[in-house]
Amino acid sequence: MNKQNTNDLLLDSPQKVENTSEENTIEQLASLEETPFYTDALNETNINNIISDQRPELIVLFGLNDLGKTTFVGSLYHLLRVQGKIDKFQFINSDTFAGLERRVFLRKCNKDGKSVTNRTLRSENPFLTLHLEHETSKNKRLIVISDRAGERYRDYISKDDELIKDKTIKHADRILLFINAEELLGRSYSNMKDEVRTLFRRLKEKNMLPMSSKKYIIFNKYDKVIDVENVIFKRHKQEIVDLIENMFEEKNISQYCINSKSLNGNSKLEELFCELINPIKYEKDFPELDWVKTLIKNNKA
Repeated sequence: MNKQNTNDLLLDSPQKVENTSEENTIEQLASLEETPFYTDALNETNINNIISDQRPELIVLFGLNDLGKTTFVGSLYHLLRVQGKIDKFQFINSDTFAGLERRVFLRKCNKDGKSVTNRTLRSENPFLTLHLEHETSKNKRLIVISDRAGERYRDYISKDDELIKDKTIKHADRILLFINAEELLGRSYSNMKDEVRTLFRRLKEKNMLPMSSKKYIIFNKYDKVIDVENVIFKRHKQEIVDLIENMFEEKNISQYCINSKSLNGNSKLEELFCELINPIKYEKDFPELDWVKTLIKNNKA
């Protein structure tokens, strides 16, 4: 590979950059329509540029706001960075390091009890990538995580135009359905249950439920209730499970009670991470490799 200067490596058309002074470099980078260099979370368009010769697996983190979805991603990435691998898969790269590092920062603030206002924003790009390699077979694996703001999902309850734009839900390989375990014992339980029912009903009406995906019901923030778990908690938990399973017309959906912000002795969280890192065994091959472009970009409203 011929040596190039930094601009040549970052830009498709370096000749367009006439002045590389510090004050306008970022502005010129942003003005280019195509660039192969990303570090922040990606949107439905530019994620196509990182899909190459392998079929990615799409994992959708689904749920309303303040459920710990972003903290969950931060913990997953933190574990990969510290250990270098999860199970037999080594972490080798990402196209979205800045987006992942931001979630590690938010996780740390959450863990330290600091007030954070800049969590996942409504307008923030949702897609994060993890490039993995099996330590013995050397098989490559690309995981795309959709960490969409909970406020966006809340919009889906009343806004058809927002709902039908989101093609990731229906085409998810895995979908993690986040529930706040603490609310199962709180006064807000009835309202929470109604919101969950309404949101899933809306998805079903629009034929957007991922019926063939691998599903997980995630009762997050379980550390808040583990010492006071009682008959009421168990009854409400089962009601939520029954609601979700009825919507998907599927029984025995996998359930995890976790605390997504702590990794110390957190065997259930690590067990879930191992499950997600290992590929799904499909019954048939998927010849179409350009997954995002086919399932998302061409279906944009």
